Amino acid sequence: MEMFESLERSRPMSVRIAEHVVDRIQSGEFPLGMRLPSETELARQFGVSRPSVREALGALQFVGYVDSVRGSGTRVVRLTPQLDAPSSPPVISSPEILRFFEARLLLEPQVAALAARDPDLDKLAEADRLIEAMELVAHEPALHGETDLRVHRALAQACRNTFATEPVLRLLDVLASPTLNATRQQAWRERELPPIWHGQHRETLEALRGHDPRGAAESTWRHVASSARNALAVVQDAPGVAEQVVADFTALLEAGPMGPAATSPHDRGRQEGGDQDVRVITD
Repeated sequence: MEMFESLERSRPMSVRIAEHVVDRIQSGEFPLGMRLPSETELARQFGVSRPSVREALGALQFVGYVDSVRGSGTRVVRLTPQLDAPSSPPVISSPEILRFFEARLLLEPQVAALAARDPDLDKLAEADRLIEAMELVAHEPALHGETDLRVHRALAQACRNTFATEPVLRLLDVLASPTLNATRQQAWRERELPPIWHGQHRETLEALRGHDPRGAAESTWRHVASSARNALAVVQDAPGVAEQVVADFTALLEAGPMGPAATSPHDRGRQEGGDQDVRVITD
């Protein structure tokens, strides 16, 4: 335990371990591609318990420094925290951001509902690890969390129907667009929304485990809607964003969870007074 004597005692042990591992990554002691020592060995080196090491490594996986593969251990995959994203992420304009979220609100809840019927258990386990790590990262600025994209990917891939998941994964690639950096960074910098998002992801995971399509769809819609409201607050006054587009998108969010029966905010008049539940495709 002597290794941590000079560090602030009030901070969680797992955070201090994570920071020390990052120091070793950035110093070159743990170079890119290296498989880290086992949890047992790291616990011995640091003089701490294995659960603390496991929690620290989970946080580093969430923010993007390392990746863990069953049977292969934990490897260093990046020297700085970054998004899992294509090398040339799509670039979208501020007005397109609202259309992007409109598509997510339509597709992601339906994929979650489909996944709940027969989820991929390995992807559920991966999502569980990431969501557990997110709880720590969401409350610790020192861990430099910037996105929950990895959670979204794991939850989407719990759906075994790749025809359904591929459009969602392509949409998630757009999150790496520089245009969306401001919305992500603001949320994680202010730290009010990430703990809420963590709880929404946990609800979705439990619905998937419980084979509850409606619950999975509704919790997914609530989460994407929360992200959309955060984006709306950033882009609504941006050049080129028409007032009517903002009004239509606001009406879509205020109408509550909707499925494919209401694909356009222009149809909102037909939704007033109607069923507010997600319409889940079951056939």
